[in-house]
Amino acid sequence: MPRKNSAKPEEFSGVRLHTTDISVDRFLKRHAMSFKKTLHAAEQERSDVAEARQHWKAGQPQLDAKRLVFVDETGTSTKMVRTAMAAVAAASG
Repeated sequence: MPRKNSAKPEEFSGVRLHTTDISVDRFLKRHAMSFKKTLHAAEQERSDVAEARQHWKAGQPQLDAKRLVFVDETGTSTKMVRTAMAAVAAASG
């Protein structure tokens, strides 16, 4: 069984490495590894965002429940960006 990478970040201090996203992606695929994104937005750690969230939560009891609208997004996909676009040539003359 292959040994897992046991390198520690301090072993790489002072090392300058220049690469591309594609190279990293190929490396991860070649070694059957994946890159896991965080489960929450990094902005949640900012003090201004945390303060705004706290303000929002404090005001929730004053919301009129009869006016709330809930949107079920369980069937939506985040992969809705077009990968190709068709362009119409402008008529000359």
